[in-house]
Amino acid sequence: MELYKSFSHARNTVNGVIGFIDGVPFYKSEYEFLRDRRTAEEYQLIKAWVVGELMPFMRRKYINEHHSSYGLKHIAENEIGFYVSNGDIKLALLELGVRFKKYPGSPNVCYPLSKRFYSVEGKSR
Repeated sequence: MELYKSFSHARNTVNGVIGFIDGVPFYKSEYEFLRDRRTAEEYQLIKAWVVGELMPFMRRKYINEHHSSYGLKHIAENEIGFYVSNGDIKLALLELGVRFKKYPGSPNVCYPLSKRFYSVEGKSR
């Protein structure tokens, strides 16, 4: 499992590079692909959910390897009320600067999310 600690924005967008994840280029085309599938209003709802529901449960030290972005997308769908992709969750958390681990050969990633998030009373987690 790879651990990504940092996302930094590129100072100059040379060859479409808009930032780096631990020094690996993140291209404008990848970012636009994720953003262009949504209306601005839909993406703002998703990001507001991430900020309000996930961010209060982010820990500083350890990555929770028992749950992934794929599971979070299903929780978001149930609570927001429309389809949310795995990429939507990953993009919102990437923009917020949250550390993550990526499984080799898988689109899913894990975050430093407290297990308390999954046991909040009244939540379908």
